Amino acid sequence: MKQWIAFLRSRPALPFVILFLILLYPDRARPQITEPGNPVLEFTNGRWFDGNVFREKTVYVVNGLISFHSARHFDRVIDLSGGFVVPPFGEAHNHNVEPNKIDALIERYLQHGIFYIKNPNNLPNGRNQVLSKINRSNSIDVTFSSATLRADSGQNLTAMVHSIMR
Repeated sequence: MKQWIAFLRSRPALPFVILFLILLYPDRARPQITEPGNPVLEFTNGRWFDGNVFREKTVYVVNGLISFHSARHFDRVIDLSGGFVVPPFGEAHNHNVEPNKIDALIERYLQHGIFYIKNPNNLPNGRNQVLSKINRSNSIDVTFSSATLRADSGQNLTAMVHSIMR
């Protein structure tokens, strides 16, 4: 132990270098801990969309989360063979999440890569009837506002405000 202390004293910058490296590469300083039953995946040879262009890179999935930092081990390597990868799409305004067609709707959205839906006007009863089928790992994620304001005449208040502003 005395030799180690003497070594550090002879190199006063060493602790700062070590700290700098830990801060620079935080994922290397921590052990990779994975949850049981959650394989670590490496996706190679893919062109990933970054919001502007497609970039060739290797991407990892650790504990179900996408990571752009190399994992320490892989349970499975998936070769994307130069394929293009885009993030899931979302639909920000619709009124189609209804109990009588929810199964077909979920299937159609997932087939088109649309995972996120916003329903800005719905009745709570209809929402309650579909809750068991949405917001699950094998379905679409939906948020509801569950109400709308209406004018005395029954006209949608939003439409009325827009017509006044024209």
